[in-house]
Amino acid sequence: LLGQRMDRLNPAETLAVHQYLAAAYSNTDRLDLALERYKMILEMDSISYTMRDQLTFVVGQIEFSNGNHQEAIGHFYEWLQYQPNPSLSQIVIFANVHYSIGISDGISEAEKEKNFRAAIEFLNWAIDKAKAEGKPDREEWYGILRAIHNSLDEMDESLEYTELLASRWPKKDYWTQLSGLYAQKASDAGLSEDEAMAFEKKQMAAFELLLRQDLLGSGRELETMTQLYLYHESPYQAAKTLNSSIEAGKSEKNYKNMNLLSMAYMNGKDFEESV
Repeated sequence: LLGQRMDRLNPAETLAVHQYLAAAYSNTDRLDLALERYKMILEMDSISYTMRDQLTFVVGQIEFSNGNHQEAIGHFYEWLQYQPNPSLSQIVIFANVHYSIGISDGISEAEKEKNFRAAIEFLNWAIDKAKAEGKPDREEWYGILRAIHNSLDEMDESLEYTELLASRWPKKDYWTQLSGLYAQKASDAGLSEDEAMAFEKKQMAAFELLLRQDLLGSGRELETMTQLYLYHESPYQAAKTLNSSIEAGKSEKNYKNMNLLSMAYMNGKDFEESV
């Protein structure tokens, strides 16, 4: 019935009906029906270039939210070719779509890397644009960059972004990951003994920073800290850390931990406690 009545409308009236229905469907979270209406509008020759640009981007957003990444990317790139100065949020949407494609199942390694590289380009564009316009860059941008470089096994870049995140947005996860990356870097082939030791010291320093902020809450974390202290010849700190963890009930009083505690006391020349 609606179709029969639509045939009697002129282009302006047809456009108004599609717009009204699209808005109604969007406001009631029926995005698939809204999408149908937006696509019908895009098929109309009478709409303005401005409206075509706006709706092309909106269609891309809906397709992206529905998980139709290839459909979304097609509409986004169609929109982009007519945009001399897209906003930061719009640029980041391109990065997010490419990243989502890169981590999706069933794509080839070549396609995965292609989309990751495109995501990197868009995120760097957003970062440069934010700096040029005096606007703040965002933590999540660097988080995606770190994740991409990690997926591409690019250790140096992953380490660089983890250091940046840990210094600017100091969170436990960042410092824990940073300590782990320093440990990985220390085991790289081709490093001199001094270079490897420098990374090992950074590994301990990153983990110790969490201890000093009382962010190592589990027995396992405190046992790791103890081992790092012992490895770096700080037996007093090793014994103090593990003993406190055992007394607090965080670490078990088992063979492994008592042996570790004994070694810490022995290396600190506290032989009575070691016995």
